[in-house]
Amino acid sequence: MSAPLSLFDQQVMRRSLEKSDVLQLTIAQLIKDLNLEEGSIRIPPDPTQAMEDLRAQLVPELERIARQGGHVLRSVLYRVDLPGSGVDDLLATGDHDALSAMVVLRCLQKVLTRLRFKGDY
Repeated sequence: MSAPLSLFDQQVMRRSLEKSDVLQLTIAQLIKDLNLEEGSIRIPPDPTQAMEDLRAQLVPELERIARQGGHVLRSVLYRVDLPGSGVDDLLATGDHDALSAMVVLRCLQKVLTRLRFKGDY
């Protein structure tokens, strides 16, 4: 995720989360990358609000991870594959809302990339 996404690209990605299979795969990717317990992220009840719902669910998880130490959170964000420059600023300010949005978006990108290479999307 080296270049920021355009507003159009972000809207397209949000709409892709409305598809049940993409949503479930994204949740699985979030659980894997953040090393969360199975079932710790629930399927949003309103698919049109999935991006916001997932982001909101991740905020307390990121806060919990951050309490374990900055190095632990940085390691998790490295596993998610977030770019360093924007992340450093957010880590410095403790903006877990923005970090959670970046994490959801990056995990969704991973899912969509895999699906495209498989020819499923």
